[in-house]
Amino acid sequence: MNRAQRGRVDALSVLAAHNPVQPIDNVGDWGEGAELILAQILGAEVGSSSAYVARAPRTRRRRLVGAAGVFGVTAVAAITALTLLPSGSTLVGPSVAAAAVLQQAQHSAAVSPPLPVGDFLYTRENAVELQLVGCLLPGECQGSLQDRLNDASKPHGYTIPTVTDIWVSPTGTGRLHRVTGAPTFLPGDLTAFKHAGQPIPQSGVVVDAALGDPTVTGIPDPTGWPTTAPELEAAIEQRDEDGHAQPQATFGFATELLQVAVEPALRAAAYGVMMMLPGVTSDGPQIDSLGRSGQGLSMTYSGLKVSIVVDPGTGDLLAKRTVLVAPARSSVPLDRGLAAGTVISDETFSAPTIVASIAVG
Repeated sequence: MNRAQRGRVDALSVLAAHNPVQPIDNVGDWGEGAELILAQILGAEVGSSSAYVARAPRTRRRRLVGAAGVFGVTAVAAITALTLLPSGSTLVGPSVAAAAVLQQAQHSAAVSPPLPVGDFLYTRENAVELQLVGCLLPGECQGSLQDRLNDASKPHGYTIPTVTDIWVSPTGTGRLHRVTGAPTFLPGDLTAFKHAGQPIPQSGVVVDAALGDPTVTGIPDPTGWPTTAPELEAAIEQRDEDGHAQPQATFGFATELLQVAVEPALRAAAYGVMMMLPGVTSDGPQIDSLGRSGQGLSMTYSGLKVSIVVDPGTGDLLAKRTVLVAPARSSVPLDRGLAAGTVISDETFSAPTIVASIAVG
């Protein structure tokens, strides 16, 4: 069964006939709205004072936060986009330039020396992520549930920085230590949050946990993955995408595996998976925020451009950035009230270092 066949869902025609929001020329742009509409078709009962919470990311931290209980009306959404490929889709691989970068990075990862037994591979991630919430003040997002979810006139939120240290052993066990910094609110939103009684995020919040549970750590469990590209792609689709082909989700998950994979064959397989995906393009030579040189790769979907910078000579992941390029096409309704060019998340990763022990602090 090919990727297009795996991505086919019979309910697409039903969704297309019942979408009350906008004409759809590409089902892949529906995102979370498809789930909401399907719930409506199936007769889901949602009261006027209830919040519809979209499916949260299986990995990574949440990008949108709820204001549950604020004035009895809350609209919450998550960044994860549900992309279902329509029947008859013609899928191609990455661009020639992107494939060349990925092939070199794959080779570099494959020939890298294995991590010695007893040691750990240490990396540090510095990230800044935009969190959004809707329906924060009285009179916002009035009307039906669908209206409230798609009223992007008043997105509220803040950016929040985190510093995450990760130690991974040769067997995939290890530890994560994350510290949250102080939020920076969008103009006027600190006052809005206070008036609404919405809790103000605090700096200094610490997550310290063993690797293995993505709901706690926000990153994939590094153990138990196949080490060939076709098998790894199938495993990602099955475990993280409900069995449906979602190239952009596969791209994101493969990127996250590169953060925690210590086995050379698994790192090489992650790059091999990217070589199988349609829509991966080259951004050419890039300089990350730490001044390091690398090659840029990206995918654009649902109004978002997700870009990574890799060092093809070492196979290391250097940086990742998500930018809103077409707000009207975003699968996250609140994004539609933001300006094109808004940075959703910005992450840099230190060069992996071999250490003898886990040292927090």
